[in-house]
Amino acid sequence: MALAQFLYESDGLRAKREYACEVDNCAGQYTTPWCDIDGEHYYGRGYIQLTWCYNYLAASRDLYGADWLIWDPDVVGRDDSVAWDTAFWFWRVNVHFQPGVQEGMFGA
Repeated sequence: MALAQFLYESDGLRAKREYACEVDNCAGQYTTPWCDIDGEHYYGRGYIQLTWCYNYLAASRDLYGADWLIWDPDVVGRDDSVAWDTAFWFWRVNVHFQPGVQEGMFGA
């Protein structure tokens, strides 16, 4: 189920950056005032299309023990290992234990 979601979110692993944000980085969208770093944008990146500063922050702390993903969110779109790390992290933390998921109810 995780791989199916990654394939869906990333257009068959082709998109590591949200298509709708290619022109303007989706400036003004996905904003979290208490978290955002000036000049950075937290639109969907990686194979799960990680969005929002607070997700970049939580992933960064859980995976790497530091806040560096909020300072360089584009690394999720540039680096395959970070794209996979954040995808599996998001699935494990936010999706895996949702009702119905462990029973194989895709889309739950």
